[in-house]
Amino acid sequence: MRGPAEPPIRRRPTDRLESLVFWLLAVVALGGIGVAAVVGPAEYGSATDRVRAEVATRAHVTAVLTEDAPDAPPIGAYRRPATFAETSWTAPDGSTRTGRVEVAIGARAGTTTGIWIAADGGLSAEPASTGSAVEIAVIAAAFVLFLTTSFVAGVWWVVHRATFAINIRAWEQEWERIEPMWRRNRDQRHADEE
Repeated sequence: MRGPAEPPIRRRPTDRLESLVFWLLAVVALGGIGVAAVVGPAEYGSATDRVRAEVATRAHVTAVLTEDAPDAPPIGAYRRPATFAETSWTAPDGSTRTGRVEVAIGARAGTTTGIWIAADGGLSAEPASTGSAVEIAVIAAAFVLFLTTSFVAGVWWVVHRATFAINIRAWEQEWERIEPMWRRNRDQRHADEE
């Protein structure tokens, strides 16, 4: 601990710059956490709304194969245990629809399979799940945190490298100025001792 008569420790301008940048980056990091805390729930709400809309406009129905499915996967398929075959199903308006859907290899005509259809009776993808809404929210929040962390780390690295280079140059200049005096004093002491 310094005594009351000792002068305050002088800080180099580079030390002050690093302190300023550190505190600014701390504010940016906290802001990034705040943004992630807002983006995650907002994305979850949007994704949940999409899931509800998809569930409300799609239906799971039973389709009947109208032809035998191939006994081998299509050429170019990578170990896929399914293929496509012609099927028919009943649309919400009572009309019969047909289309090619994914079925098990070797499935025979008359076999049933579950499919998803849109409100107009056309084929549709399975609606997203609430689990996918959670995934979207987590990914969005994590992405914001990743960007914030990358920015903070990148700026800190650049500033630290720059101030280190400035300090090294300043130390070299100081040594160039002091070394001749130090050498004279050392040489003088050696001469006095002899």
